Amino acid sequence: MAVGRRIVRRREAGERKKIELSIEAKDFGPISGGKITLKPLTLFIGPNNSGKSYAAMLVHSNFRRVSLSGNSI
Repeated sequence: MAVGRRIVRRREAGERKKIELSIEAKDFGPISGGKITLKPLTLFIGPNNSGKSYAAMLVHSNFRRVSLSGNSI
């Protein structure tokens, strides 16, 4: 499992901060490999037992790890 790049753009007056976060996973539960790029709205869609819950758990775990360490994204 590897946490990929992140891009942060500074805000101007009235503009929202844009963050792009990519997570790569290999051999994680039913996920043999792949890359997830998170945006303000990310949906996991697929058939049963395809790894949607594992992907959501991976994203949640990474955000939790970052927030507990006190680092900002």
